[in-house]
Amino acid sequence: MHTASSPAPSESPLTQAPIPQEAFDWYDEYAHGIIDRRTFMSRL
Repeated sequence: MHTASSPAPSESPLTQAPIPQEAFDWYDEYAHGIIDRRTFMSRL
């Protein structure tokens, strides 16, 4: 059986900006109940 090869995901160009560290920090605060969802979303 022959299948067409497709480029590996690592070969595709990166089109998105990296996520800033503070976004991870805000999610951590949200996940641990320090801030509510509305506050988390407003910071994004």
